[in-house]
Amino acid sequence: VTAKASTSLTKTNTQLPSELPARVKRLSQKLTRKQTTQYGRVQALVHYLKQSDTFTYTKMDTPTTPAKRDYVDYFLFTSHRGYCDNFSTTLVVMLRSLGIPARWAHGFSGGTRGKTAGNGQYHYQILNSDAHSWAEVYFAGIGWVPFDPTPGYQNPGTKRTQTKAAAKTQQTKTSSTSRSQSATTKSSSSTRNQASTQQSSS
Repeated sequence: VTAKASTSLTKTNTQLPSELPARVKRLSQKLTRKQTTQYGRVQALVHYLKQSDTFTYTKMDTPTTPAKRDYVDYFLFTSHRGYCDNFSTTLVVMLRSLGIPARWAHGFSGGTRGKTAGNGQYHYQILNSDAHSWAEVYFAGIGWVPFDPTPGYQNPGTKRTQTKAAAKTQQTKTSSTSRSQSATTKSSSSTRNQASTQQSSS
């Protein structure tokens, strides 16, 4: 796999405010230190936000970020309470702190399925209350892939694109390992040839 994100795309989608507290990046690094692929790092952060007991999803009593406090830092280290905007924004910032291109997306969840419209199709009712936000991560050779860190939510079509992203990053890792092993083999072969030449000369 040789495809890479363009320099301009990476630069634009990894930007962060200079005043972002350093502990946000440190936490992101700590949570992903055992991961060896981009997909693995993304999933580690999603799992932390979505599955750990640290955070609570709520629309009713989400605290307001105090003056002079960073929105993401306050959510991660103080309030631990919020709704989709808190979770999705936090994931984007944590990913960007690791140099992974990410962007914030806003739209609607799947709504409620109603009566059939025929030919296997259905009517869906989508209300204002279905408004939702999530993160999108750029994978070279694939494009933008949605990831939803909000507890209880899963965007339609996400599983298939994430499966492709996982396969692509694993393929990249395997390819890099193969190139490394090939280089090692060539180096060993060259060393043996040099040793043989020296013995013949003596």
